[in-house]
Amino acid sequence: MLSQWQHLLRPIDCGPMHLKNRLTAAPINTGLENLSSLVLLSGFWARVAADGVSLITVVSPALSRQSKQGPNVVAAASDDFRRYRKVLEAASAFGCRTALQLNHVGQDAVSRYPVSSVSGVSKYTGRTFHAAPAFLIRKAISQFIACAQEAASVGFDAVEINASGRSFIASFLSPAVNTRRDAWGTNQLGRFRFLLEVVRGCKKAMGEDKALGVRFNLVELSPKGASWDEILRLIQMLRIAGADYLIGVAGGFEDRIPTHSHAIPDGVWLPAYEALAQASDLPVFFQDASEDFKLLEDISSRLENAVFSFSSPLVGDKAFIRKKLGLDYAPVDPWINHHDVGVPSDILRTKRLFSLTDPCLFGQYTFSRHKTQSPKRVAVIGGGLAGMLFALVASNRGHAVTLFEKGDELGGQLHFLNKIENFDNHANLLKIIENRLNLSEINVVYNKRVQLQELKQENLFDVYIVATGSEPEMPDIPGINASNVVTYEELLTDTPVGNRVAIIGNGRIALGISRYLLENKQENERTAQSWRDAWGIGDIRQHAGGVLGFIPEIEPALRQLYLIELDPEVTKKLLRKTHNQWDLTWLLMRGAQTVRNVNIELIDNYAVRISDRPGRTNRHAIRVDHVVVCAECTPNLLDRVGYTPADEQVLLIGAASSDRGYMGLADIVRQVYEKAALL
Repeated sequence: MLSQWQHLLRPIDCGPMHLKNRLTAAPINTGLENLSSLVLLSGFWARVAADGVSLITVVSPALSRQSKQGPNVVAAASDDFRRYRKVLEAASAFGCRTALQLNHVGQDAVSRYPVSSVSGVSKYTGRTFHAAPAFLIRKAISQFIACAQEAASVGFDAVEINASGRSFIASFLSPAVNTRRDAWGTNQLGRFRFLLEVVRGCKKAMGEDKALGVRFNLVELSPKGASWDEILRLIQMLRIAGADYLIGVAGGFEDRIPTHSHAIPDGVWLPAYEALAQASDLPVFFQDASEDFKLLEDISSRLENAVFSFSSPLVGDKAFIRKKLGLDYAPVDPWINHHDVGVPSDILRTKRLFSLTDPCLFGQYTFSRHKTQSPKRVAVIGGGLAGMLFALVASNRGHAVTLFEKGDELGGQLHFLNKIENFDNHANLLKIIENRLNLSEINVVYNKRVQLQELKQENLFDVYIVATGSEPEMPDIPGINASNVVTYEELLTDTPVGNRVAIIGNGRIALGISRYLLENKQENERTAQSWRDAWGIGDIRQHAGGVLGFIPEIEPALRQLYLIELDPEVTKKLLRKTHNQWDLTWLLMRGAQTVRNVNIELIDNYAVRISDRPGRTNRHAIRVDHVVVCAECTPNLLDRVGYTPADEQVLLIGAASSDRGYMGLADIVRQVYEKAALL
């Protein structure tokens, strides 16, 4: 059975470290690393090691106090490394090696004096960071060396130096960032100096029986990034300095091009990883390169030094490797990407990772699994995400649950979200929840819209859970009831719209609806090559930073779109998150136009008539066929008749409990698990 994976399962030596196969776990920042006890962390890594990986890399979130991402982050320089022994024991029980990743986050640190190669202002923290003087660079080098020595002494098989992303060392390596005119800049050797001194010192301190890995920005996605000749020189010098394996990653300081998003096709960065592996005789780790094991087997048959690392797939399914190898025939449970749950490889995150499919995975909401001592009869009104999850948790705790759904299918807004986003994550989440409902003892009643007041009069239940969601709110604009105005819900239930469309609203829903209107499904299912072409990403061997320098022509969009802002503060909040900036950039690339700082004077059957803020000057019209309202939502109040805040029998959850009528998926899941555990 395993013979078809003979190259993937072939052992490899990374310097003195022997790996049993080519499948490893990438560094995953779980948020458990900062706890005084690492019992939960060791349990997670034991689960990953049991799946069959050959190496796990534990994240040490901050090298020192000066590089801490938050006040509660443990600084490695002052850490008691002996606490990691539980993790080492858990991994070694499955023949799995362990590495410790050392990080200095540099300019994005939440400290009194954040530093980088040059000075500036962090767009993540809003704080001013400073050009590090030579003595602080020397101090950081000493801290890297001391931590590497400590890690080796407690039993780690390897140490990994993080010089990728927006880290302190990465700021020195990048020609797009490092404009210093001293010994730590000026030319290539100056930019390399910080990293090379760290590598030499750590390798010497660790001893010959320990391995050293280096992670760096291979595809910097900046036209001023490193050329291929510079990358070749760097990896040659790293080898001489003592590096035993390399991890090249896509990313850098500009964040103009998506690097971790649901819209990125599988295998986008493979050409760059393959180029690095072909250029080096050291083992090269391909991080989250692809989930297609047949493709990985082919690569490993051609490249003797290829090793593959996974992050989110290992979090999403405890049997990911076994299922992919054919040792377990169940479908793979996906990690559900969502904007508020965290990116597993994000070193800047200080909170625990959050799984939408298994909210208790990292030690959260343990009481939700405890059986109740006083079972109740529970009525859940509404079969959307909040209602389904509450019914499941309450049933698992021993309550008798009846779930009422007004339509003929469960899912609520998940169906709309799946259409908007046009990818499989919401559909996968719905499928997982529905499977669990089918295995439960929950009584699901379809096509029945119950009224809370009437249901209470029947006296059949002890507790009533109102999870009826929300509906689009129509803003107070003259002409909002015109025949060519539709809500986003009406649009997603197949109401046709013309070729010129105005979107009123500037939140996350507006971005999703805009993409839905601009593209057909085939466009959103781009190949890796067509995605690279669309974003202007080229061969790193020919283009500095992997950037072509221009955006190639993209096929014409389905419509001309106008995004009309309602509230400037909503826009500011929206664009604080990088994934929203990427989505807006894509819309602009497709020809959408943003209309900001205007008053909407009138909507009629031909146009949206606007004027400039604040004086209502420069009145003019935008010619449109239809207007789609993507403004705020309002709770479904009809289903709450009979509810008072003092009524202990009734509990509002999900969007129905929010004054705005909106709640993100992650917030819904968190709220449900918190409240259902107290029932």
